Amino acid sequence: DQDSAYKALKALGQQDRGQQAGIVYFGGLAKGNAPGEKKLRTFVRNPRNGLLDDVTDAVRANTPRQTEIDEAAYAALRQRRIEDPRFCFTASKNPLCEALCPVLHKAGLYIAQREIPALFERLRDAGRIVETSLKRSGRTVYEPAID
Repeated sequence: DQDSAYKALKALGQQDRGQQAGIVYFGGLAKGNAPGEKKLRTFVRNPRNGLLDDVTDAVRANTPRQTEIDEAAYAALRQRRIEDPRFCFTASKNPLCEALCPVLHKAGLYIAQREIPALFERLRDAGRIVETSLKRSGRTVYEPAID
C-alpha cells in the first residue's frame, strides 16, 4: 500500500519518489529449489538501471523502532497538554484522529490514520494517556499524562 511504500522510501532518504508508481515492491521467494530464507523482502526500483534492489536490511536499519515512535508521540502530546491544559479527546476513531494527527504532524511525526488507534492503546496501556473525570456524549475523555 502507499503508506508502506512511503515509509520504505523515507527510511532510504528517497521520499521524493513516493508519488511515482512501481517504485517499491514487497515480496519474497515464491519458489526455489535451493534452501534459503523465505520471508517478506522490500525491493526498490533502481532509478539508473530499472532493476529492483533488495533494500530490506537498509530499511530496517533506518526505520525508527516502535518504542521510539511512541516516545516521540507522547512527548508531542504532553507538550500540547502543557500548552493547553484543556487538551483532551475521546477514544472513538474519528475524534481521536482529529485530535492527535495535527499534534503529531506539528512534531514531524506522520503516522497513518489507521495506526492512530493502536498508538492510543499502547500509550494508554503504558500509562502515558489517562482518563479524565470528564465525559463527552457519554464517552470517556482522555488526556496525556503529565509527570
